[in-house]
Amino acid sequence: MSLLYNPSSLTNKNIDSLLSCVSVPLHRKNKLLGLIQMESVSGYSFTDYDRSQLIKAAQQISIAIDTLSFYQEPIQYYQKLILLAKFSQEFSKPLNQEKILQKAANAACSLFKSDHISIFFYDEASKSLKLAHSTKEKYSQENIPLDKSLEGEAFLKKKPVLLSHFPKTSPNTKNSGDLSCILCPISIPSYINKVSQKFIGIISVKGKKDDLSFSSLDLKILCFLAKQLGSALANASLYEKATIDSLTQLHSRGYFFQCLQEKILLFQQERKDLSLLMVDIDNFKKINDTYTHTKGDAILKQTGEFLKGLLAEGELLGRYGGEEFIMLLPMSHEKAMEKAQKIQKSVQNCFFWIDTVAIKITLSLGVSTLNKEDVCQSFVERADKALYLAKEKGKNQVVSEQEICFNLSY
Repeated sequence: MSLLYNPSSLTNKNIDSLLSCVSVPLHRKNKLLGLIQMESVSGYSFTDYDRSQLIKAAQQISIAIDTLSFYQEPIQYYQKLILLAKFSQEFSKPLNQEKILQKAANAACSLFKSDHISIFFYDEASKSLKLAHSTKEKYSQENIPLDKSLEGEAFLKKKPVLLSHFPKTSPNTKNSGDLSCILCPISIPSYINKVSQKFIGIISVKGKKDDLSFSSLDLKILCFLAKQLGSALANASLYEKATIDSLTQLHSRGYFFQCLQEKILLFQQERKDLSLLMVDIDNFKKINDTYTHTKGDAILKQTGEFLKGLLAEGELLGRYGGEEFIMLLPMSHEKAMEKAQKIQKSVQNCFFWIDTVAIKITLSLGVSTLNKEDVCQSFVERADKALYLAKEKGKNQVVSEQEICFNLSY
């Protein structure tokens, strides 16, 4: 209802000095939007006519506010889609799973103004959701049962969930009040899975920084993000299979040579030092014959881990084939020889395990350094010939490419 207040109509002269005012509520479709009020500043007393005019104005203002809110949601939706598109460009780059999850969590933080993002993967062994990434340093539950949680319910039903009020029962949240929460299943697209859409986990967003509730618009955006996340994880898995050696978890030969070709062109243009190490496990056939090929695989894996532990920033390691490894070093021939000798000596102080049996191994290494005429094949061949010479000379040693010419002339 509207209100007209006119002091001149009152008999109490002590309040004649009060201003005249008229107030009209702003409402639309039985929803109160606000209040519009006018006060007299010059002694003018408002009339019923003034009130009727203000009511008409209030109706137009209410329509305008309602129309603005109608358009405001699509505008916000569009703005978030633009932001989401920027994150999708990041997902299109070759990334491992850890970096993908981190970027997805950062995207959710920006999109929803929340600092409580969690990503869970379904664990077949325990039949539960296992925490894979969280923006919280400590999370109350790392394994969530499917039948006793909102996350589990959303995963089982394969449907997104929007809760305007979510009880703050976790020690990671504030002491009182409620949180708003949105959950969305993560799935591998059917065109990648080849059979059907495969659901692999849940992404959870709880509590906005401004303490407002999440909206249906937020849920739509989260569903888009979850789809991008699922595709990125699937692509990362395919990329890993193509670039990582399944046994040693080092770079595969094909991927290493792809990187090597790029490095050769770059370092030749910039006239920088680049060296190559070929590494071979001595007497590996004897290990296979004594302990079986399966146990030999364990030694290969441990040797890869040993070499990886000696890598410095900018260096690259891959499995060349069989019991041979290949290492790319951005350094001069002299420093590469020092590095190779360090590797050759360090391995002799290590134990390698076959079940409960500890054994020791030795390594032979060949070293070559890039010249301006080199291509990938010639660069690798010289390191390989140096390695072959190290084996011929008795193994367990480092041989430089410079010794190849000396031995040939001799």
